[in-house]
Amino acid sequence: MLPGRGYGPLGPALLVPTLAAEQVGASIERVSYVDASGAPWNELRDDALGQINAHIDAHGCTRLTIIAKSLGTRVVADVAPRLAAVDLIDVIWLTPLFGYGDVRDGAITSRWRSLIVAGTADPYHDDAAFGAVAALLDAETLLIADADHSLEIAGDVLRTVDGFRALAETCIAFLTP
Repeated sequence: MLPGRGYGPLGPALLVPTLAAEQVGASIERVSYVDASGAPWNELRDDALGQINAHIDAHGCTRLTIIAKSLGTRVVADVAPRLAAVDLIDVIWLTPLFGYGDVRDGAITSRWRSLIVAGTADPYHDDAAFGAVAALLDAETLLIADADHSLEIAGDVLRTVDGFRALAETCIAFLTP
């Protein structure tokens, strides 16, 4: 699991998919970034890749599910060519940064089975890029109306909870073999 820059693993947008993965039998390894606010991009990316590869080596993974949020989606898109040792990779792209060409292109190039989740009120959400990546990957999608970058709906706790329930159900369906 690769969190966002300022959004940790206990935030509900990451916690819900993590709990869904655990419910279907996955074990969770959390990537921690060197210094997400100050480290040079290559150092941050290479450190995250090292942690992912250490997990793969330690567990002999032939199948890997990656849950990535925001900054984590940039890392995953950038390291995609370096994860060829794993036969099957599934990715849950949470609030992906597909508005950035390198992230969008990395996701498309990966050809991985994907679930893409975003909120329509997220300032980083690019509807055209979301649609293009989803179409080219034949990805499953969940677009939560009025949800922000944390997948929360400002001023409406019940709709926020409904959105997280939809996220849980979608993740369970995606992750169930």
